[in-house]
Amino acid sequence: MARWVCFLLIPLATGIRSKSDTPWPWEEHPASSAEELQELLRTALAQTRPNEATGEEPGDAVAQEEALRERIASIRKDWQSASATACHRQLGRLINNVTLACEGLQPKADWLLDYYVPALPNKTCAESTSDIFALGSELVETLHVSRDAVASVDVAGEMLRRYQALSFLRSWLVKLTETRQHALLWAGFWDGDPENRATQAALSNFAKAIEHATVHPNTFLGQAIEASENLDACYQDALTRALAGNMWSIASMSFVLGMRERAQGTVIALVNKQIAGERSLSQSVLSTHEIPTVGLAAWGLGFWSPKVLVVDLMGTCDKTSPALQKRLLARLPSWAKSMTNWSPEAFATRSRLQWQCIDCSGACSLDEALARHVEKLVEAKEEQDQKDQELRCASSAGTEALAAPKPRKLRSPTRRFPAVDPVSTHFGRCPVRAGGGCFESGWLPASCYFQIQVQPGPRVRLPLALGRGFLPGRVLHVYLGGGKCCTTEWSACVGGADSSFCKGDRLSYLGGGKCCVTGSSYYVKPTCAEGTRDFCKGYPWKYVGGSKCCASKQASCEKYYESSRCSSQGGDYLGNGNCCWNS
Repeated sequence: MARWVCFLLIPLATGIRSKSDTPWPWEEHPASSAEELQELLRTALAQTRPNEATGEEPGDAVAQEEALRERIASIRKDWQSASATACHRQLGRLINNVTLACEGLQPKADWLLDYYVPALPNKTCAESTSDIFALGSELVETLHVSRDAVASVDVAGEMLRRYQALSFLRSWLVKLTETRQHALLWAGFWDGDPENRATQAALSNFAKAIEHATVHPNTFLGQAIEASENLDACYQDALTRALAGNMWSIASMSFVLGMRERAQGTVIALVNKQIAGERSLSQSVLSTHEIPTVGLAAWGLGFWSPKVLVVDLMGTCDKTSPALQKRLLARLPSWAKSMTNWSPEAFATRSRLQWQCIDCSGACSLDEALARHVEKLVEAKEEQDQKDQELRCASSAGTEALAAPKPRKLRSPTRRFPAVDPVSTHFGRCPVRAGGGCFESGWLPASCYFQIQVQPGPRVRLPLALGRGFLPGRVLHVYLGGGKCCTTEWSACVGGADSSFCKGDRLSYLGGGKCCVTGSSYYVKPTCAEGTRDFCKGYPWKYVGGSKCCASKQASCEKYYESSRCSSQGGDYLGNGNCCWNS
């Protein structure tokens, strides 16, 4: 009888013990799924009127740029003088520090621009720094111009000038925003906090506890901005306010692109501001620049699917999340409009970004317990990303359905196909002929429009799948284990290559003298042929070592041509008697 009494008392004792436990002092709100955010984006795109203005009149924009450049020139001259205003001293110090950092990196614009006639004038670091302050917001929008369009000589005029400015800027400024650890965003932390909950020291300690770094001031650019007092004296005058706004646009772009290039799975934002009022969240750099740039990087550039994790020290997640989600999508309608190959429905699927908010008010603080909890959420996202990547590669392996209708070969690579999501379509919904967790041979059904290639090689630390930072035009080959490297684009590979030559855009060195080049689009099969270093130069050909030339475009080659005869017939002479014509 006593045993039965003890047995019956176990649940009661368990219940009493659980009630006596101290609950966590924070409240974790349910996460917004990728599908929910995609639906929000579709709604935003549908509400955008087709003829809605996307910016200033051209004449106004030119006049504004000229006025800003004149002010920059004036600041360069007088910022160290005794008569300089506080704003001019702040701007001058920042301009000077950033220009010196640029000169130390010896940057260059996109090499594709070398083939434009007439040639564009070379950029200097002084000009590039001026571009930050005079054209910042416009250059962020220029991110939508694809390298394929530049390579096809489809970009001209003002857009070409801005593409040159942006490519030169990205070649050096992103390096000034690099952190040793994953980056963290924040708003509203200051050393004068009377409650001592949201001081800079508390922010720094929490970042270290979760093995993150604040993008400002823990990067060179962040430190340079802080040394110029965050340009806080420059918001009274309209022109200097525009200069500061352009700077924050470009700085935020660089911070976020750094996260994307590292395939950061979770973007943490610590917030200690009210939505409205003096120094409100809606007026913060986080809301006006950084969060919108996360949206551009995820959906605009495409195929980056982080989880945005907001920690709200005001305890107002119910207000903060909707407001910041609206800002996340704010710049995407104009971007989607420029991408004519993508329908609004397809554009919304370019990212599977998720969102979650944690209320941390009252007794909650940025302490060790919260840090451990946030770390667990970050680790869970990393584990899920890894599982997603493995599932996408192996989703169709071993299924009996593969023996059903015989897959047809890819249609002509010159045909223009409907825009599709190259990763989720490939790994998630298309029945495929698979082997070893990826494609060995065979073709995708015609509805998928592209083939995946597999080559042997060592580990290449680049992400592949949606949600792991797939970068079209940059991610070439990805190691999947078992000595297999895969790419979702057409690929041509040669042996006997040299790693010192096999590098750069669309080239991957896989070890063992193997060099692979991918096509300039999902539908173009690249070409490798015999050639010599002296002749194999000039777009689209690149010498890769081992007497081999590779091009990211499809080409046909014939042997035993002389150089003059090859040129007279419109071909590219590669040396060793090889003449090739681009298709």
